[in-house]
Amino acid sequence: MLLAGLVERLFAVSAEIALMLFAGLILGTIPDMMISSARHTEKKSWSPLIVSLALSYIFFQLVKSGVGTSIQATGGWYLFCGLVWGLSLVIPGLSSSSILIYMGLYEPMTAGIASLDFGVIIPLLGGLLATVALTARGVNQMIELHYGLFSRIIIGIMLASTLMILPSDYGSILSGAFSIVCFAAGFLVARGMDIAKLKFAEKE
Repeated sequence: MLLAGLVERLFAVSAEIALMLFAGLILGTIPDMMISSARHTEKKSWSPLIVSLALSYIFFQLVKSGVGTSIQATGGWYLFCGLVWGLSLVIPGLSSSSILIYMGLYEPMTAGIASLDFGVIIPLLGGLLATVALTARGVNQMIELHYGLFSRIIIGIMLASTLMILPSDYGSILSGAFSIVCFAAGFLVARGMDIAKLKFAEKE
């Protein structure tokens, strides 16, 4: 609840800065995912990533042209948020934030969580639990059998969804410069956490 309130305030202060910070945090996890993907497979081809990136980008563009800003946050859409959020729990590395931000659902979702709005929280939890219950076993088997292919498809989706949320207008030079600083800070924080996790795992 505290984190949701903080995110809500950050978007209220500057959506551009918030988006760049989120983009940095998400993209900062990509290097570790690529290293892990390469380590778990003998195949060196990254074509699944490229195909996934291209198809995901086209898909998000179609969603944008078809839905655009017409999405009105309702119980059904909060259920959808839970479904997407659940996928990020069962699929290693997948970030639901960029997808929900792109669709305009992240801000009302976090606002609802921060204010303890059960009209948001109940469908959100319902979607999350349903996704975990229905997909966890299948995703686990896919990871065990085809981790290299699976991880590269996920990286492509993450890159495409993050590209879609990057702001195109920053209002002023100062806002643009600070947004770049926030992006770099987010990237370094995420990368640093992955490096620290790896070192901890090696000690264990």
